[in-house]
Amino acid sequence: MDYDCQPLYKGAPVTLGETMLLLLMMYLKHSLTLQCLEDILLVVNSLLIVPIVMKTNIKQFKAFFANLSSPLVYHYVCAGCSTYFGAKEDIPELCPACNSNLQTDGSTLWFVSMPIKHQLQDLLSDSEILDSISDYRHRRKVNSDAIEDLMDGNLYKDHFDSEGFFHNTPREARKSEIHLSFQINTDGVSLFHSSTFSIWPLYLMINELDPKLR
Repeated sequence: MDYDCQPLYKGAPVTLGETMLLLLMMYLKHSLTLQCLEDILLVVNSLLIVPIVMKTNIKQFKAFFANLSSPLVYHYVCAGCSTYFGAKEDIPELCPACNSNLQTDGSTLWFVSMPIKHQLQDLLSDSEILDSISDYRHRRKVNSDAIEDLMDGNLYKDHFDSEGFFHNTPREARKSEIHLSFQINTDGVSLFHSSTFSIWPLYLMINELDPKLR
């Protein structure tokens, strides 16, 4: 069992991972300071039957998300002028654009992302997924003149047919390589019915998978 999938305590209705995510969402929703978040972690930890399970400081809190199979990446932004500092924590003391002190509470904003690379690695490690992709690429159409799937469209063929984007790939290499394409969708998700706070996740679907697995 993955550590983040364990119950918060025996018989708990939520897992450790779900609890950590809820705390992260509360931190973002209310624009809490890091000190406030650390105090909340200590309070929650003191209420647990087995306190050692819970992360109790900011360093451990961030490390939890960084060590997941699909780790979260933190991005930092100046609250004064929206200058983006990238995915790193060693931000300067003063913002080079507006000279704001970035070390004071509320002066630095941040958001998180989950790299697609790690999610794909987890997905493609499943032999059923790989077999489906390989088999579906060579499926037999019912009607050769009809568009029965996205893969039959002209835009897809422009990139993936023998004369498409990968046409320079050596023939032998094509047998072992897997080229993937995605459909990308997004929609607002309200985290709480009583709040206007929402997130906008991006959903990616692999076109080369059998429709039942997509």
